[in-house]
Amino acid sequence: MLYYFTASDKDAQRHLNDTIHNPFPIKQCLHLLDNNIVDKLKEYDKHEFVHMWGAVPGPSNKQRWLKLKPGDKVLVYSKGNFLYYGTIFFKTHNRQVAEIIWGTDKKDRTWEYIYFIKNLEKVSFNVKDFNEFFGYSSNFTPQGFSNIEDRRFKLRLQQYESIDEMVHTLNNSFFIGNDNEEEESFHSSLQTKDLSTVTVVETLKPKDKPLLKMINGRYQWIRDKDLAKKALKRAKFQCEIDNQHISFISKASGVSYMEAHHLVPLKRQNEIENSLDVLSNIVSLCPNCHRKVHHAEDKVKKQLLKHLFEQRKEGLFKQGVKITFDYLINSYSIK
Repeated sequence: MLYYFTASDKDAQRHLNDTIHNPFPIKQCLHLLDNNIVDKLKEYDKHEFVHMWGAVPGPSNKQRWLKLKPGDKVLVYSKGNFLYYGTIFFKTHNRQVAEIIWGTDKKDRTWEYIYFIKNLEKVSFNVKDFNEFFGYSSNFTPQGFSNIEDRRFKLRLQQYESIDEMVHTLNNSFFIGNDNEEEESFHSSLQTKDLSTVTVVETLKPKDKPLLKMINGRYQWIRDKDLAKKALKRAKFQCEIDNQHISFISKASGVSYMEAHHLVPLKRQNEIENSLDVLSNIVSLCPNCHRKVHHAEDKVKKQLLKHLFEQRKEGLFKQGVKITFDYLINSYSIK
């Protein structure tokens, strides 16, 4: 399981410095710990200094702490960013030790549900990346001591060999899609005089992943403009949600204005072995439907995506994009 805890208020910031930024000199408290705890600390050579954290009493905290087991992973979050990633190797319930380390709060509570962390390493990604990666809504903010929602966690983990690999991908090579300005520029670039004469030859076979390029300070997967044009031509410049949807005639191309949309978002490219920038994954949408796919209520988005997925799943499979519908809707932050 992958847990996270947050450190944003004054107490938590102080604790972050005392036992996460710096390991705590636990040797001064060994006489207050059970022998099995001391033995475990010695086993991992953590009986002098150890990284650790704790939770105050409360139904949800206690229940979650009781579920913790050796080998579970934890992320450390503070003020919009994730700072550390480590492995929980043991836990103990000890108010006396917690008071020595962290003191008490205004309600005379202390962080007595303690867990010890090994292999703590620095990471650097923000909450926006975290939300996009795990399929949370854009305004989700981690709170307290919790875990990645089980369904989201399992869906992401299917694409990786281990939790370590998953988190390292999120930290090192997960790239959010193009920003609005670049997106608008891309769609405008497709509106050329030759758009209506583009030749479409369907060769539904897997392609290698596209290249990465630094754009506006962020790495992004490069999209093939010619392929996007072919996708629009293939759809006869009609909306693939409903071909009766009316757009307008583009001044630049002389045909009905449609927008090319990657059904499986390019931000998921790091999880897919083959290219997502392929004909089967690019759909033609009217401007209204394109915005609905991104911004409508979840129920509406899910209906639109189901319609498109049923149309494209056979072609996607042929081009090596082997996904489930659950995977698809998670990519759009739909529960």
